[in-house]
Amino acid sequence: MNIKSSVLGLLFGLIISLSAFAADEIAPQDDAQTNKVKFAGGLGVGYNTYNSTLVSISQYSLVAKFGMNYRNKNLERFSLNLNSFFTALPLNTSPIQIGSVSDNVSIRYLGVNLRAGYDTPWLTGPWKLQLNLGWYYNTTFVTNDRFGYVNANGPQFFPAVEYTIDENSSVGGYLKFSPMSSGFSFLNSSMNYEVATGAYYMFPGLLFGKYKHTLNFDFAHLSMKPDAVRAFSNSTTIGLGILL
Repeated sequence: MNIKSSVLGLLFGLIISLSAFAADEIAPQDDAQTNKVKFAGGLGVGYNTYNSTLVSISQYSLVAKFGMNYRNKNLERFSLNLNSFFTALPLNTSPIQIGSVSDNVSIRYLGVNLRAGYDTPWLTGPWKLQLNLGWYYNTTFVTNDRFGYVNANGPQFFPAVEYTIDENSSVGGYLKFSPMSSGFSFLNSSMNYEVATGAYYMFPGLLFGKYKHTLNFDFAHLSMKPDAVRAFSNSTTIGLGILL
């Protein structure tokens, strides 16, 4: 990865992160009388590790998220969801030794999810089960391009469940599985994949009046072996969001 592509990627990630914000939970829904577009955004503290046959690092960071949810009044069970996360600020660097080269590095992640969701009729009352299919993109930006992966992507399956406590409060969680591809060719799914899970609590707005807030927890594990080097990346994030 060259410096130019890294700079462009960083700018793209910052634009996405500041445009709105979001988390991976099911967006809350009002009545279905009109088309609905909802935005969400937030900031969290993350801890991630990156391990391969070449390096092993750990890092704390600030993670920005944004999301958008769209529903059509004539297709009230269906939704389109776009969300993204970006490492806004690494909080530490890690020393590495690759051959005769020593360096102190940090790693940034940029991820984008595009999904189509369907609210199943299988759960009623305060429960809702949503099944999502979509596409996933993830890339890294590393100091001096010492290691990392570029343009990892693939389809994803994303079931999510929500329980409504009252008009302004709910809890929910999700699971995610995404086999990785290179271009349009799928890689060995036993070595190239991402799995993730998370949960959230939505509560009435405290900071901005009418807007609801979310407390989010997310964990993701990514495994990649597109060539001779296999890499593992784990990330845990706890954050606070706002729904607009």
